[in-house]
Amino acid sequence: MKQDKTPKAELSVAYFTEHPDVKKEIEDVLLPYLAKKKQENPNFSFSDVRDSAGNCYVDLVQEGGGVLGIALVGFTYALEKAGIRFLKMAGTSAGAINTVMLAAADVPAKPKSEKILEAIAGIDILNFVDGDKDARKFFKALMKGKGKINMAFRGVQVIDNFKKHLGLNPGNVFYQWLADTIESYGIRTVKELRERMESLPDELQEMIYPADKASERENDWPFALVAADITTESKTIMPKHGPLYFSQPEEVHPAYYVRASMAVPLFFHPLYRDPARFQERHPYLGQELPGKHELWESELHYHGETPDKVMFVDGGILSNFPIDIFHNWDKVPRRPTFGVKLGLSRTTYNKVEDMSTFGLIGAAFNSSRNMRDAEYIYNNPELNQLVAQINTGDHDWLNFALTNEEKLDLFYRGVQAGVAFLTGFDWEAYKSGRRRKLMSVVNRLSQDLSLLDKAEARRAKTRTRSRSMSPADLQKAKAVEAAQKALEDRLNTVKAFCEQIDILWIDGDYEESKEKNLPEVRFIESLDVNYRVHCLTEAEAEAQLLRKPQPFDVVISDIKRRNDPTAGIEFLKRMVAELGQGQMPPTIFYISDFDPSRGTPPYAFGITNSPTELMHLIVDVLQRKF
Repeated sequence: MKQDKTPKAELSVAYFTEHPDVKKEIEDVLLPYLAKKKQENPNFSFSDVRDSAGNCYVDLVQEGGGVLGIALVGFTYALEKAGIRFLKMAGTSAGAINTVMLAAADVPAKPKSEKILEAIAGIDILNFVDGDKDARKFFKALMKGKGKINMAFRGVQVIDNFKKHLGLNPGNVFYQWLADTIESYGIRTVKELRERMESLPDELQEMIYPADKASERENDWPFALVAADITTESKTIMPKHGPLYFSQPEEVHPAYYVRASMAVPLFFHPLYRDPARFQERHPYLGQELPGKHELWESELHYHGETPDKVMFVDGGILSNFPIDIFHNWDKVPRRPTFGVKLGLSRTTYNKVEDMSTFGLIGAAFNSSRNMRDAEYIYNNPELNQLVAQINTGDHDWLNFALTNEEKLDLFYRGVQAGVAFLTGFDWEAYKSGRRRKLMSVVNRLSQDLSLLDKAEARRAKTRTRSRSMSPADLQKAKAVEAAQKALEDRLNTVKAFCEQIDILWIDGDYEESKEKNLPEVRFIESLDVNYRVHCLTEAEAEAQLLRKPQPFDVVISDIKRRNDPTAGIEFLKRMVAELGQGQMPPTIFYISDFDPSRGTPPYAFGITNSPTELMHLIVDVLQRKF
C-alpha cells in the first residue's frame, strides 16, 4: 500500500480507517460481496447465532506476536464491518491484549475495534520499553543491527538486568496503560468483564446463557488468556485457573492476566505471584492447615507440592495460538470459532550461516511457541477453513519503535486478511463437512457394532452359557458396550430437553410419502426418543402450519411435486410470508437429485439426499430449539 509520510505524533482513528486502501477493501470488496450473497440467498450468514439487528456471532482466537498485534485490530475491524460480533474470545500475548480490550470496550452487540484503534493511536509504544538507560540503549542497538563490538559492549552493560530481574523491562508502563484503558471502559475486575461479555440482546440471552444453568457456567469463562507458569511447568488459562493463584480470583484486574500472558522472556521481567493457599482441616486435630487446591491436579495435572512463589512468562512459549480452547468436535456448532494468525505459517527458514546468539534464542523461542498449535491444526485439517493468516511482511514482532506508516501498514494488512477470509468462508459448507465427519464416526461405530455382534453370535454357538468369558472376549464386549453408548448419545442428544418431538413430512400425497420414505420414518420412530412423524400433503400441511400455537418442531419437505421442479421452495416462501420467518419451523429439503453447487434454497435450514445427514440436520435443529 502507498504510505504517506507522517510525522510521529498522536494519531487519529481516521488516519487508519479513512486511508484510501483501507476504504477500498471495505467499500469496494467486502460490502459488495455481502450484498451479492444476500441477494442470492436472504438467509446467507456466517453463523446460526444472529440477533434481531442481523449481527452474526462467532468465537474468536487471536495469535500472539508482539507489536504485530496492531494487525489483529485491522482484522477485527473488517469482521465488524461485515456485521460479525464476538461471543467468546481467547488469545496469547498480543492476542490476549486485543481479546481483553475488545471484551471490555462495550457489550458484544456493539462494534469496538475503532475504540481499540483510538487507544493505540494515542500511545507511543516505544514507551513500553521501560527498562533503565542501559536496557533502552541495548534494545535500540539490537533493533538497528549494530556491529558485533557495539552489541557486545551494550550486552555487558545489561548483564546485571538479566541477573537481577531476568529481563530488560519491568512492563509497568504497559500494565498501567492497559489498566487505565480498560478502566476508561468501566471495567476493573474480571467479574465485571464477564458480566459485560454476557450482556447479550434479549433474543440471544437465554439461548446462550440460560438462567437455569448459571451454576454450571461458574468456571466456564467467556474469555481465555494463556500464560506460562514456568515454576510448575504448566500452561495456565486465565481466569479459569485464577483460583490457584488468587484468594479472590474474580476481583483480579484483567490487565494483570494480560501482563502475565505477554511477559516475553528476557525482554520483559517475569511476573511473580504467591499461589493462593487452600485451607483444609486436620482430620483429627481440627486445625486449619495449608492445603493444595484441587485444580492443580484436575486441570494442570501437577502433582507436587504447591510452590511458595510462581513465575509467569509469555504464554506463547507453550501455546501461541490456542485454537483448541473452544472447539467441541462432538457436535455441529451453532457458531464457528474463527482464528487469526500473525504471519504466514512455515514459509521461510532460518539461515544457519547467519545465526547469531540472539538469533538462536529467537529461533528456539519461535519453534517452541508455534509447533504445538501447528500440529493441532495439521491433525484437524477442517480448522484451515476457520483460520485466517495475516501476511505481516517484513515487520519485526519486537519492533517497539514502529513509525506511524508501519502501524498503518500493519492495520491495513489485517483489514486485507479479514476481507479475504470472509469472502472465502462458507458457513454452510463447513457445517456439512462437520456433519459428514460425525456421520463417518457414527457409521464406523455402527459397522463395528454389527461385526462384533455377529462375531459374538458365532462364538455363542460354539460354547456353553456356563463358560466364563476370556479376558479377550471381555475386552471386546466392553468395546461393544462403549461404542453402543457413544452411538446412542449422538442419536438421542436432544432427549433430555423435550418431552416430544413433532416432525412434519411433506410430500406428493400422503400414501406416496408414507411408502416412499418408510425406512427413514421407521428409523426416526425407532429411536429411544419420543418422536412423532406426521406425513401430510401440501394442502394438509399448510392448514396445520397456520394453527397456533405452532404444532411442529421440524419440517422435512421434498422440492419437486406434480412435475413442478420448485414446488417445495415456493411453498416454503409462501409460508414464510404468511407466518413470518421467525414463526416458520426450520425446514429441511430431503431430495434425491441433490446438487451441492446450487447451495441451500432461501429460508431453508438445510438440504440433503443422505438419510444419515438428514438425521444430523434434525438433531442440529433441535439442539438450537431446546
